[in-house]
Formats: sequence, C-alpha cells, structure tokens
Amino acid sequence: ASTLRSEAPRTRRLSHMSLRLVALAALLSQAAAAVIGIDFGARFVKVGIIQPGKGIDLVLNEASKRKSSTAAGFNSADERVYADESFNLLGKLPQKQFVYSKIMLGKNVSHPDILSFGELGYPYEFVTDPVTGAAMIQFSEDISYRAEEAVAFVLSYVKQIAEKEAGSSVKDCVITVPSFFKETERMAMHNAASIAGLNVLSLMHENSAFAFKYGFDKESEFSPDEPTNVVFYNLGASAYQVSLVSFSTVVGKKNKTTGSMAVRGVASDSSLGGRLFDQAVLDILAQEFTKQYPSVSPLITKSARAMGKLRKEAERVKEVLSANKEFKVAIEAVHDDRDLRLVISRADMEARCEGLFPRLLPALQSVLDQANMTKEDVHKIELIGGATRVARVKEAAKDFFGKPTSASINADEAGALGATLYAAKLSTSFRLRDFNIVDAFPHAINVKLGVDGDKEAEADKEDKGDEEEGDGKKKSKDKVLFKANTKFPHKKLITMSRTEDLQILLSYGATGAPISSFNVSGVGAALKRLTNEKRTPIGKPKVSVTFGLSPSGLLHVAKSEVALEMQERYDDYDEVPLTEEEVAEAIANETAAAAAAAEAA
Repeated sequence: ASTLRSEAPRTRRLSHMSLRLVALAALLSQAAAAVIGIDFGARFVKVGIIQPGKGIDLVLNEASKRKSSTAAGFNSADERVYADESFNLLGKLPQKQFVYSKIMLGKNVSHPDILSFGELGYPYEFVTDPVTGAAMIQFSEDISYRAEEAVAFVLSYVKQIAEKEAGSSVKDCVITVPSFFKETERMAMHNAASIAGLNVLSLMHENSAFAFKYGFDKESEFSPDEPTNVVFYNLGASAYQVSLVSFSTVVGKKNKTTGSMAVRGVASDSSLGGRLFDQAVLDILAQEFTKQYPSVSPLITKSARAMGKLRKEAERVKEVLSANKEFKVAIEAVHDDRDLRLVISRADMEARCEGLFPRLLPALQSVLDQANMTKEDVHKIELIGGATRVARVKEAAKDFFGKPTSASINADEAGALGATLYAAKLSTSFRLRDFNIVDAFPHAINVKLGVDGDKEAEADKEDKGDEEEGDGKKKSKDKVLFKANTKFPHKKLITMSRTEDLQILLSYGATGAPISSFNVSGVGAALKRLTNEKRTPIGKPKVSVTFGLSPSGLLHVAKSEVALEMQERYDDYDEVPLTEEEVAEAIANETAAAAAAAEAA
C-alpha cells in the first residue's frame, strides 16, 4: 500500500514563489523606511514613529500637538478638511463634519451604533451601500462615503504628518482597534488603510498596545517567580474596555532575561463611552438655554449649528469638571444671536450620568473570572482613555478593587508608542529587544462542516494549538474551533473522512452570527483521477483543513489538502521464453539443490 497526497497545483506554487521574490526585492529597497504606530481612537488619533538610527517619538501635527481629532469633512468651499480644522467647523457646518467614523466600520444602517448618532442628536444621514449593504454617510445629495473611505480620510492625514516628520515615504504601520471588533470591522480597517496608501503589518488591540509599552518600559521591575498582574482600565470616547495582563520575565540561555506579557482576561461595553458624559453636559446646556430664552424659535435642539457649538463646549466642560468642582460657562451667540452663561457643577454632571457608573463594574468582575483571580491578586490598576479622568469613573475602579488607581503611563501617548514598538518588532528594518506578547482573542469561533449535502460525515478534530473542543462526530453541528480568549496568532487543524467536496461555515460562538464560508473542492476529482483498474482506495480520503487566526484577528483557511491511501495490484506472472542453455542450467540447479537437501536429511 502507498499513500498519495493531492495538494494545490504546482503552477500556483510557482506563481506564489514569484510573488515572494518580488516582495523580497521590494522589502530590500525599503530596508531603511520608517514605521508608524497609530492609536486610532474614536475621538482622537495619535501617531508614533520609529526610524533607523533614531529613537521612537510621537508625531506632531501642523499645530505642534501630539493628538489630532478624528473629524473629517468639507469646508464652505467644499474642500476636504481634516482633524482639528474639521472639528472646529462643527459650529458652522455640522452636517459636513463627521466625527467617530471608526464606529461606522462594518455596520449597517439598523445597527445600534449607527442609530446612536441620531439618538445623540448628530445631524447625519445614513444610506445603505447598494453593493455591500453597509452604512454610508451622505454628505450631500450627490456625495456619500463608505465608512472605510471616511476612516481613510483620517489615515491619509496621519500618513501626511508622519511623512513630514520622517522626511520620506511612510507605508508600514500597526493600527490599534478595540478588542471587541469582529471580522467585518477588522477587515474594514485594513481596507481603509489600503485606501490611504498604508500597509498594515498588523492590527493590535488598544489595551494590548498600552500594556506592551508598559511592560517594555518596566521590564526590570518584573520577576520570573511571581507575575505582576495589572488591570488596564480604559474608558474612551465611544467604548469601555478592561484587560487583565500578567507581566513576568524568563531567564534563558547565558542568564539572558526576556520580558513577557500574557493577556488573561478581556471585557468590554461597546456602547459606554465618554461621549455619553459629553451628551449629559450638552443636555444641561441646551435645557438651560431654553430656560433662559423660552420664546426663542425654533428650539435650540432643532438647530444643527447651535447644537454643534454646544457639543464642542460640552466636551470642554466635561474635561474641566474632571479636575474642578464647578465651571462658569460663557458662549456667545449660541442661537438666534443669544449668549449662554451659567455655572455648571460636577455634581450636576454626575447626577445626569448616574445610570452610567454601575455599567463600569461587570467588566471588572469579568476579567477576574476569566483569569481565575481575586481582587487581591491584582497589583495595579492603570487608567487609560480620556474619560477615566472623570472623578466618579476613577472612584468606581478604586472602590471595586479596594486600592488606589495608577496613572504611571501617559494615556495620550502610550497607546501610539506601544503600537509603534510592535510595528518595529514586526518590521524587517529593526531589531527590537525581545519581549514576548501573548494576546487574547475574545470571541469564540464555531465551525460547521459538511453542509453541502454529503451523506457521509465522519470527522475528528486534531488541535494544533493549546485547545480542543468537541469530538466532531456529528454532521452539520456547530463545533468550537477557537475558544474565547484563545491566544493569537494561532492555527488549528481539522481532519475528516470525505469522498466529496464540502463547504465550511464559520460563526461566532456567542451569537451564532455568520462570519464567512469556504468551499473545499477537488476531493471527488482527486479520488476519481487516482483510481483505476489496478489502483483502489483503502477507506475514505482524509481531508485536512488548517484554519488560521492572524495577528490582526482575521480568520482564514491557511491550508487544505486531501490524503488518499491506495492499494495497487502488480501483475508479475507474464510468460517469458527461455533459451535451451537457460533451461538446461535451471534443471541442473534444481537437481543439485535436491541432492543437497537429501544428503542433509
């Protein structure tokens, strides 16, 4: 018996090899290029850069600021404007300035995140993309943009200021994304970067970028004997995320010490963000204006320009009240040429936000449960995200853990610098000090096999990682492919007996929502091609499919192949004519052999 293996066509392999050679040549030509890390928040974007022969630093924008608004839109002449220039037009052209573009990625018009814009009073109109079914923002009657394009506006601005800093072209980058982002959102971010002319080395979870910078800087403080457990408490503009990370060191050959981090738990609330606190202050300002000027018509809430002015002021008031107990607000010509003046207190804002603070606690308990730890096992609570400056937000974490919070890392810079370090780690242009990163993918992924109607469904699963779920014995049943909090990048191999082609469906374990489908073809064709009169299969072909979870958290089929065990029959009894000399020699040999046997007996 012999084993025959059918794989991808040779021509395809040669094509891939040619592409690799071209890519290698391109990499060599860019060996001295800078790489950047982009902390793409919902409200602000920060950019780190590292160049050969130079250190790591934050990129400054044209106003010499280290963070820029993620707003993008058009001015009165319909010229495109970016960042702070766009945000400053909220009070004049609010319908033409779009903020929070990241929230749109991978969503349709009925998604709660898209509906939230209308609920919070943003003057945006969304339409459905006729090609993809995703939400598009309509800037005017003739102009609409996909989410990827809106995000690409911001990323093209990032590329522009980074290239000005570097003095050369910049392409390679790492971009931070929320850990709760799913396949469509992650893929959309990749597409947006491509539109902007950037090459994404990897996406990176926001909290993991902060954790990497934290661990890289504090490696000397960690111990190989006992890990340092740190909670990263992140309340950003649009979402709330918590990660529990264990830091330690490993002593290797020649007593070389290497730092490492392992994400032990991840939890989030994608709809709880600082913009809800901004909205609470906005509501106070709007109601006070109506109280002071009850006869003004139309109401201030019906004026997009007036609400744009109040929105900008509300954000500023929230920030001031994070450090002060009260603030005197004075806005000129808010609406109908009327001024607004009042004193607003921190207590007023907190009273309006009373329902938000309890939502902070479940994620804190969740990361402890995932890591199988208690509150006493946590050594530090690091504050990141702009809204963690709100006093009650800080107090919630302090009261939950029974210990003070820490702000030892710069929350405005560490995310971008962590992403930049990771970009350098992945780039061929740099040699970064070793530091091991074990990140966690928060979504459980299910797989369904044999849904193409094949009658035979014998499957068994072999794990090429650390987890194994399900026995794969039943047809068309969802089985766990990757457990929640699987470390990634990661690969897993599934092997099954199969005589025909099959379809593979991937879905999210928590909701059952579909992710993607793959057709594995050529199984039946290989069996037919390799079977003939003298060669027959032993048992059924074994189909092996390797699934990959990339560093960006994207799912793909890394490899698929079929193995067939065949039995071949050889005919070795064909008649061969002998010469007279060969016949005589054969008879003599047989006679001698018989005589020797008789003598021995």
